[in-house]
Amino acid sequence: MYARKSFYRSFNAIFGRVGCLVNEDVVLYLIKAKCLPVLLHGLEMCPVSVSDMRSLEFTVKRIMMKLFRTYDSGTINSCMSHFDFPTVSELVGQRINRFLLKWNLLNNILFKVCQSL
Repeated sequence: MYARKSFYRSFNAIFGRVGCLVNEDVVLYLIKAKCLPVLLHGLEMCPVSVSDMRSLEFTVKRIMMKLFRTYDSGTINSCMSHFDFPTVSELVGQRINRFLLKWNLLNNILFKVCQSL
């Protein structure tokens, strides 16, 4: 998957420059702002299977393991909860909802224009 490769590339670029110099808060903010959009780009347009969702979740957990220097899944989940870092399934759900809201608004505008003709 090209998106996963690009995600790891963007994470490594950020983590390689600021990983040990700044707090985890800053790195997590940069991951949310710069890396996750690369991984999740276009997922609101197509159905995501359960296995694809697990693969995306694992991809994010791998970088968390590197960031927090642990392989314990419970610790990673606690850290993500503590730093209020959303899961991939939550992010995909939010993206789908935003997409549907925009589409409905656009559909309503087009409907009104067609009615006025």
